[in-house]
Amino acid sequence: MVYLLNVVKHDNLVNVERVLEGEDCVDLYYEYAPFRLEKWLLEVNEEAVETLEKQLLDVVEYLNRSSFKFEFDPSSVGLSSDMTIKYFLNEFSIDMENQKENLKIVQRHIKQFFLRLCQSAPAKAIK
Repeated sequence: MVYLLNVVKHDNLVNVERVLEGEDCVDLYYEYAPFRLEKWLLEVNEEAVETLEKQLLDVVEYLNRSSFKFEFDPSSVGLSSDMTIKYFLNEFSIDMENQKENLKIVQRHIKQFFLRLCQSAPAKAIK
């Protein structure tokens, strides 16, 4: 699995920067994503939300094409310092047989996530 994390690269993934292997452990060092999406979204407009949702859907499609199966976890979504989505892929498996179904499930969860955030945002934030 460490090999896969090192190989899979995407602008919207929190990518592995360095791997240190010891006798009985492996340390993974990831790039830094300083902001949490959920908190930040409450202060932006609808156009920015749409852009961020598109970035997240783009990385999901990329992972799906590579046969990665995972459950969407909103707490794994961060933002880089230039406000680009960064998804931390912490739990996954490889599933080459159910790619279409897996993609539909994750896409639905992402759309529901953004819809809930927009509905809970103060009226002034999302215009």
